[in-house]
Parts: sequence; C-alpha cells; structure tokens
Amino acid sequence: MNPTFTRFAAIIKKALDRKGIDVRFFGVLGKPPFSDSDVLTGASGWVYVTETSTGAVRQVLNRRVPNKVFTQVAVGYDPSQPGVLQVLYARDVFGDQDTSPAVPDHAQTHAYGGGDTDFVEAARILPFLVLPYSEFTVQIFGGVFEKSDGSWGVLSNQTLDLSAYQPAAGAIWALLQYDDDGAVTVVEGAEVDVKELLTVANIPAASENPIAVIRLYEGQTAIQRNPNGINDFADPRFGWAQGGGGGTGGAFQRVLSANLTLADGECIILKSYIDLNDYDLTLEGDADLVIL
Repeated sequence: MNPTFTRFAAIIKKALDRKGIDVRFFGVLGKPPFSDSDVLTGASGWVYVTETSTGAVRQVLNRRVPNKVFTQVAVGYDPSQPGVLQVLYARDVFGDQDTSPAVPDHAQTHAYGGGDTDFVEAARILPFLVLPYSEFTVQIFGGVFEKSDGSWGVLSNQTLDLSAYQPAAGAIWALLQYDDDGAVTVVEGAEVDVKELLTVANIPAASENPIAVIRLYEGQTAIQRNPNGINDFADPRFGWAQGGGGGTGGAFQRVLSANLTLADGECIILKSYIDLNDYDLTLEGDADLVIL
C-alpha cells in the first residue's frame, strides 16, 4: 500500500477516534405504519427508529432531535454514554430537513415555570381578534358566539374601514362591537384635545359585544398595533362575557318564548339572566332558580 495513503488514512482514523462518535446505522424516527404516535416507545426519552438498510425496528435513546416521524437520523454510541445506543444527529438527506434539526422537544422550557416561558398575549388568540389591515382598515377575525336568546350566531371574517371616524382635530376612542346578527357597528367616544389625554375613562359604553377599542386622532396616517412601538388598540375581549345586552354588564340573557312555571321541587340552574319583559316566570312551593 502506498505509504502516503497509509499515513493519510491513519490521520483520518485518529481524528475520528478523537471525536469518539461511533455511528452504527442510519434510519428514520418511527415504526410502521409511521403515524405521529409511532415514534415514542413509552419510556422517557426512548424512541423507535427503523433502519434504512434492513427495515429493522430498534428502540434507542433520543435527546438530540425533535421526535418527528420520518426524521432521518444517525444512530450509534457517544463517548459520554458509551453503552447506550442513541440518536447522534439528524441527517439532511433530501435537503428538506428541519432548519434546526438538533433542537429536541422542549415544550416544558416554554411552559410556565420553564427557563424560557412563552406567555400568550391577547393578540395571539384568533377568534374575534381585530388587527390592522391597511392604513385605516382593520381585519376582523370571526367566530361562533352565543346570542342573547341562547341560540348560536356567527361573526364572519371581514374588513372594516374606519377612515370616516378619524377626527379632524383631537382624538377619540372608537369601540367596535357586534350584535346577535353578527353585524359590526362602531361607537365613537368623546373627543379629547390630544391623543395623550385618552384614558380608559374615555372609552364609550358598549351596547353589544365589544371586540376592539381603537385610538383615532388628528394627523394619524395609519392604525397600528405594535406592542413594542405605536399601539392604537385596547383589547376588551377578555374583560366582557359574550352575549347580548350591555344593560346586564355583558352577561347572557335568556329570552322566554312563553310563560314558564317551575313546579314545587323543580330547579333550573343557568349561567345567564332571564328576560321577563314579555313573559312571566312563576316559582311554586320550593321551586328554585339558580343563576351561576
């Protein structure tokens, strides 16, 4: 054998030995039929890997790559745990692998109490969310809601142009709300001299279900919602119980369709008020009505 080649091969072997990684086979995460539930073995940190060359299914330790079915991996031994067969790294075989293949599952890191807690702010909750769309037009994301009579309604995805509500001088809050028919209306608040004087005390009262409060003012060129910059939005969605009727503080109202009598010993438990404008509710004996 050529002495130069022998020396070169020895140098490569020495470098590999120093690295200490011993690859035994290549495979993919998971086992047949390769659904998302066919990756974890049930033992903490252990996964199924199907060998690429033989189709054999092996159980190995994985603390290095996401537990995503069909992820191409190299399996072998690491000098830090020489007796444990484990996933060593992800292989970008087809050029379509995860851009961060070495980041393992880490949900607990972002959960409350973890080292990198990812708190969920209101703008990430999509139903009934209102966001800037273009200049003075906003995007309204819809959803299903309970109407004042206890039936269900739908607020459709839509855009709304608020340019007509921009004051020529001073500043106002514009409150967006929707009714039982899913129709969106705008309630204008009292005008103040400059936008810096707007407070929650200047927000107009809602007569329906409020979804956004938006600041509009003289000289404004666009509505913005940037938590780290200009933010013209206040989000009332989580301080208001959905359901018609501003007169009840936003609580649900059940509307009777006929006179209702609860006999002695009967009980109804509701998480709503009852509208008695048109029909009567009669409680006989020990009948009980409980409003949660």
